[in-house]
Amino acid sequence: MRLDSSDLGAHIRAILDAAGQHAIQIFVSSGPDEIVSETLCRARTPINGIGVGTSLATTSDAPALDCADKLLEYAGRPRGKRREGSATWPGRKQVHRSVGPDGTLACGVVALLDEAVGGTRLLRPAMRAGRSVADLSARVQARAHAAAAAAQLPQPLR
Repeated sequence: MRLDSSDLGAHIRAILDAAGQHAIQIFVSSGPDEIVSETLCRARTPINGIGVGTSLATTSDAPALDCADKLLEYAGRPRGKRREGSATWPGRKQVHRSVGPDGTLACGVVALLDEAVGGTRLLRPAMRAGRSVADLSARVQARAHAAAAAAQLPQPLR
């Protein structure tokens, strides 16, 4: 079982053991570094492995983006997460961007996929049924697109 939060290790192990599922192993990931790993080992947290990702590939003095995906819909039904500190709103989302009369970014809105809020829809499918559906030739235009998007930011944010 993979957990994205190391503080759940003991709780999940107790649930699994109570159900007689002693053979199920627990693997913790989602950004642990050498300090978190040492803390988990010293505390004898009942886990079987630690997945180090961002901290392994990026030095601590360089900017890094540690992100995770969240299940928001399954089999056509909205799903959400209620855990304190990482709750999510159920349902697939779309990001809309609107610009003002002067051409600068006026606002960005995260809304449900089919919600009509105006602006340019930014999210496009990249994969469907395990296959890429993205226009890979668009990678060539990515730099120009990023420069144009940055130019839409109000001057103090550039």
